[in-house]
Amino acid sequence: MSVQDVLILAASLLERADLEKELGEKTTGLSQDAEALLKCYNVIENEVALDYFPLKKRERLHAEGGTLSYSAFSSAPVQIHAVTDETGRAVNFSAFPLALVLPKECGDVEVTYSYSPAKKQAGEETEFGERIPERLLAYGVASEHCLSNHRYAEGKLWGERYRDALKAAGILRRPLFLPSRRWI
Repeated sequence: MSVQDVLILAASLLERADLEKELGEKTTGLSQDAEALLKCYNVIENEVALDYFPLKKRERLHAEGGTLSYSAFSSAPVQIHAVTDETGRAVNFSAFPLALVLPKECGDVEVTYSYSPAKKQAGEETEFGERIPERLLAYGVASEHCLSNHRYAEGKLWGERYRDALKAAGILRRPLFLPSRRWI
């Protein structure tokens, strides 16, 4: 699914026929309102990727001197899940703010990590493909757009629909429940 499809659906939900028409005709040189809607899309895509549906990637990289800089990754890593060597054995690693530190004898390693999606333009494809429904993202974009334009009541309505869609898709995390402590 394309970002343009999500933006057109969000404009439709917001009853903005002018934005629907503009987004249907072109993907570059957008008006200020269409750019604001695109900015809201990028915020929602990042929120879904970081909070609800982590995007994972596996990449083969070369660790120079036991250090693997995050700039060597093709996407911005958020969490490192595993590091394995050429034989498939797990490699111990330490994550620091600028790099991963591995044992000095490591050469090529395969890193599995969650990443933050890059900012999209209207003509690009979403990071989620068909795994996340278009309507779910459109609800989030509509909510974010309303809140950024000080339309709080309408933003609350779209926000509730967004959270309901997350729950229906099975990716909304339940709040952690801790029983109260009772001291005897």
